[in-house]
Amino acid sequence: MSWVPLYIPDFVLAPSFCYFLGVLTLTKDASLRTPFYSLFIVTGICGLSTVVTHILMNRVTWPASFDWIRDIFLVINQSSMLGALFGKFCIALHRYLVLRQVALNEKIWPTRIVQVLIAIQLIIPFMITGVCFSLGYVVQTIANGTISYNVAAQGQIIQKFISNGLTGVYVIVSIVLTYLSSRKLDDLRKRLQGQSKSAILRQQKNMFIVVAVCSLSHILKAGQQSLIVIYSLNGTINRSVYETLLWPTFVATNGLATYAPPLILIFCSSRIRSLLFGQCSAKVRQQASTEFTVNIVPRSR
Repeated sequence: MSWVPLYIPDFVLAPSFCYFLGVLTLTKDASLRTPFYSLFIVTGICGLSTVVTHILMNRVTWPASFDWIRDIFLVINQSSMLGALFGKFCIALHRYLVLRQVALNEKIWPTRIVQVLIAIQLIIPFMITGVCFSLGYVVQTIANGTISYNVAAQGQIIQKFISNGLTGVYVIVSIVLTYLSSRKLDDLRKRLQGQSKSAILRQQKNMFIVVAVCSLSHILKAGQQSLIVIYSLNGTINRSVYETLLWPTFVATNGLATYAPPLILIFCSSRIRSLLFGQCSAKVRQQASTEFTVNIVPRSR
C-alpha cells in the first residue's frame, strides 16, 4: 500500500496551517489577542508537530549513522500529542468559564496565567516523554526483511499508559465541559434578546462551535489510539494490521484533530477570514494598482 496518497491532504493543509498560525501570531488586532487564540496557536503548533514528525519518523528512510534522529522525532511526537491534549482541555475550560460570566469577558485569564498554562503545555509533556524514553524505547525491529512494530519496551509501556490514561480523562472532562457550555449558551440565548444583542450571541455561538469541534475531533483521535492499545496487548503489532488499519486511521484522525479546528474557525469567523484573505486581496489590489500606474503612457501633444 503506497503511503503517499494518504498524506496528500497534509502536504496541502500543513503549509496552509503554518501560514495561518503565523498571521494569527503577528496580528495586532486586539480582539485576536485573547487567551483562546494564544492557546489555539500553541496547540496548533503541537498538532502540526505530530503530523510532521510522524511522516519523518515512519516514512523516511534514514541512514544508519543518522538513525538517532528518529529518536528525537519520537520524543517530539509524543510530547506534542500530550501538549495538544492539554491545550484543547484549556480551550474547552476557557470557553465554559467565559460563558458562565455575565460580562462574557474573553480575557478572563490574565496574561501571566496564560503564560503559565503554555509553559505547562510545552514543558511537562516533554519531561514525561523524556523520562519514559530513558527507560527504553523500541520503534521497530527489522528481521529478514519483515518489520515488527514492537511496543513492549518498558518506556513505551509507561508512556502509553500515561498517554491513554490522560486521554481517557480528557474525553470525559471535555464532554462534560462541552455539555455545560451548551447549557450556558442556551441560557445566554434566552437572556440576550433584541437585534442589538444578536452580534454578541452570534460571536459566542461561533466560538462554542469551534471549541466543540476541537473536542469532538480529538475524541475521535482518542478512539483510534484505543485501537492501538487493543492490538498491542500481546506486545507486538502485526505489520499487515498496522499498514491496513492502524496507520490509515491514525493519519485520518490525527489530521482531523489537527486541521478541523482552524478550518471551522475560518468558516465561523468573518474577522479571521478578513485577516487571512483580506491581506491577500489587498496585496493583489496594490500590485494591480502599481502595474496600472506604471503602464500609463502620457499622450503626446
